[in-house]
Amino acid sequence: MELCYHLLTIHILFCLSSITLAANLFNSKTDASALLSFKSHISSDPFGVLSSWNESLHHCQWQGVLCGKHHPDRVTALLLDSKQLTGSISPSLANLTFLQRISLSDNQFHGIIPVEIGYLNRLRFLNLSMNFIEGIIPSTLGNCSNLQVIALRYNNLGGTIPPNLVQCKRLQAIDAGYNFLTGGIPSELGHIPQLRFLALHVNNLTGSIPSTLGNLSSLMILGLHQNNFEGHIPDSLSNLTSLLGSV
Repeated sequence: MELCYHLLTIHILFCLSSITLAANLFNSKTDASALLSFKSHISSDPFGVLSSWNESLHHCQWQGVLCGKHHPDRVTALLLDSKQLTGSISPSLANLTFLQRISLSDNQFHGIIPVEIGYLNRLRFLNLSMNFIEGIIPSTLGNCSNLQVIALRYNNLGGTIPPNLVQCKRLQAIDAGYNFLTGGIPSELGHIPQLRFLALHVNNLTGSIPSTLGNLSSLMILGLHQNNFEGHIPDSLSNLTSLLGSV
């Protein structure tokens, strides 16, 4: 009986390890497929940056791709700044479930920010600055509870600022200057406890400056110039004792 028990235990452990191995292999292939889908949305790559993105190399060796230490087959960062890439941003990035950093600044991306990016619950850093991205800032970004930086400067974004960004309690920087944003500044932004950098200058924002911005005790940089605000500057902004200046 005891021998049967040990054999059964070994069999169960073997099955569990096989399932784990299969799951890891599946997830690794999912990451590679997601990256290839991203590549398929690129119409111009003058520097040949994505030429290494093929089956002759493991996807963690592809240029601009970083993988994790604890999960060495899982993509944690996509870093392709200043590569003169032209194309749109594939929604398949949402399948990179271990992704923590997306940095695609200073390229020629057009189209919209995929709403699916908001489902990346490990995402900490999103930099899409200096592109030609249109549409709106997706409200789904409010789902990214670990998000610390949103950088969208110098694009063609319109629409309003999602008030549910307040759900990103770890958010430290919002940079959406030099766009075509409309509507008012959501008062909810004044309740993001760790916010240090808020740049909304050179847009088409209207209404009054919310007094809640005076709650941002950690705020160091504030950029609001060249908009269409009305009313007076709230007295509460005098509470911003950490403020160093504007951009």
